[in-house]
Amino acid sequence: QSEAQLIGRGARYFPFTLPNNPDRFRRKFDGDLDHELRVIEELHYHSINDHRYIAEIRQALVAQGVMDENEVTRELKLKDSFKKTKFYKFGLIYTNKAIEKDYRRVKSFADLGVKKRNHVHVIATGHGGAEAVLAGGKYEPVIKDYQPKDVAVKDINPNIVRSAIARNPFFTFANTFRP
Repeated sequence: QSEAQLIGRGARYFPFTLPNNPDRFRRKFDGDLDHELRVIEELHYHSINDHRYIAEIRQALVAQGVMDENEVTRELKLKDSFKKTKFYKFGLIYTNKAIEKDYRRVKSFADLGVKKRNHVHVIATGHGGAEAVLAGGKYEPVIKDYQPKDVAVKDINPNIVRSAIARNPFFTFANTFRP
């Protein structure tokens, strides 16, 4: 535990100032990976044949939040032009871990919490209606053009379906994500 605390406070082992940075207790080279003085702000630990000791330090660092428990290292080949960019030198990349969802119990939209089964939408047909104004003071529609039609979702253009889902608040990430 005490070794892990020392690792977490490694920059303060030997506080120093620079002419352009008088703050003794602040790391100065985190943003400059190529600076030759960066090494004085890093601590390197070596332990020969004592894996348990290293494992305990690692476990304490994970418990304190200094180190990520599931750290993944991958070798990447980068173009030299990219290595010269500010993003490469100073940027951070975060990724989310994909968690497989079990949909075996889902047999219908109702299983996902969708309550409304039919949606009624009135589409303008281009036909008009007229009423008999002089029909003894009564409202009498002369033309009534309304023909309901059921359309399966699979028969609707996928772009329209995606747009409708995007506009429906039920399908927001916060509503559909269930840990």
